[in-house]
Amino acid sequence: MRQAFRVFTPAKSCAFFFSTVNAPSLKTQIRELYKRIHPDKFHGFPPARDANEKSFKMLQEYLAVAKEGDQGTAALPYHFVFYIHQAHAQQDTFKSPQPSAAPYTEPVPNGLHKISLTLPPPARKDYAQPDQLPAATQASIGRLLSACGLQGEVEGGLGAEQANKRLRLFVPAAAELSRQREATQLGPKHQLSMVRAALRLGRQVTVGLSNSLQQKSADVQAGILGRLVAALDRTPEVKLAGMHIMIGEQGYGPDKQGRLWLHADASAALWSQYLKQADLAECGRQKQMIRRIRDLETTVAQRVGVSMVYTGSQLRQQPTYLHFLERLADGAATQGPVGDAAWREVPVQVMHDSTAEAEAAGEPEAERTHVAVSVTASPEQVYKTIKAHGLDALKVLRRQKGERQRLEDFRNSVERRLRLRRLMRDERLQDAQFISCCKRMLFNADSLAQLMEGLSLRISYSNQVAPEGSYIDIAWDFEV
Repeated sequence: MRQAFRVFTPAKSCAFFFSTVNAPSLKTQIRELYKRIHPDKFHGFPPARDANEKSFKMLQEYLAVAKEGDQGTAALPYHFVFYIHQAHAQQDTFKSPQPSAAPYTEPVPNGLHKISLTLPPPARKDYAQPDQLPAATQASIGRLLSACGLQGEVEGGLGAEQANKRLRLFVPAAAELSRQREATQLGPKHQLSMVRAALRLGRQVTVGLSNSLQQKSADVQAGILGRLVAALDRTPEVKLAGMHIMIGEQGYGPDKQGRLWLHADASAALWSQYLKQADLAECGRQKQMIRRIRDLETTVAQRVGVSMVYTGSQLRQQPTYLHFLERLADGAATQGPVGDAAWREVPVQVMHDSTAEAEAAGEPEAERTHVAVSVTASPEQVYKTIKAHGLDALKVLRRQKGERQRLEDFRNSVERRLRLRRLMRDERLQDAQFISCCKRMLFNADSLAQLMEGLSLRISYSNQVAPEGSYIDIAWDFEV
């Protein structure tokens, strides 16, 4: 028994696995744990004594694997069960970002406390820092010690804030947390996808959610769509084929795009009652108008010889825009294209008179990527405006296209070199910040590829894991 409980002692060269100022060493904490589960304290409780012996042996194996840095056959999680006297039991409930990773503790007879905890296998060692346990392994051991009523931070380890700044320490822990968070979303996400497919195939209905509802969890979204399915099951006589149903928090009724809105807070019964009396014909008329406008936009662009003709959502819904397109289509049929093939890259945006005037007065022409025309302009005025400003817009477009291609080349290079699943960019990030980050990732590719292979990353302003676990944010000015 004594031999079975031989305490694992880190090698001298590894004595600084953990580093927190004024914290006990790992060796001290392991010895303290051994004292709390010593067989002499459990003579009258053989099951608790046996469980402690088994788990302590497993802890020694865990530490040995962590020290070697090669998982080998230890690819499965480690499940520990310790019994300690309640005087040593942890008083506060352990807080974990992943509920399934938190220890399960309960009082049991004979004045004991049972602690059940599952840890992932030790993360692979970063061989650029061979004497440093990965942050993910540090966190796992800290959870175990904390659950047993001991201090989780020990000497030699990096504090959470310091570790989070360095990719070598942040990424392994973040990858594990990302995997766990993503796993918890697989069920609801799969259900959400199945419900959407069933509505599209079974009732020929397309369903959308408002922006605010899209920010909710997949579980909440699936519950909303489940209510819609129940409502449609109550109204089999209502012909909804081809409808686009939107669910939001504003109200009911058709919008100018031909979509039918339902209020998110209503019950399936209320939804079914509304669907029975909804003005579905109005939805059809609006959709027909949208199709007519889109066809006219395509026709006008082809006849004028530009890349596209478009406008904002508000003006699109007004009769004046339709009349503009009809006038320009007739005029372009007579006048033909505005120029040669190069002009077909130029987009034309139709605006209210006041908006077009404000843009002409406020935005430097050197920065415009389109030609702005007034909705009240005649075909002759439209042609004149395009000829006057089209080439300038074309120069800006081509310059920006080259800049976007440069950014895309950097992104593709980082993805290939580090063998990433996907590399994204925070939309708030400046181009110079994105390029700087990509250059440093490529410079450190040999070491970073070991950590990042197969991950989905987003370059942003801080190191963190997305709430749903689908990607990991890394700071653009990261430290290796």
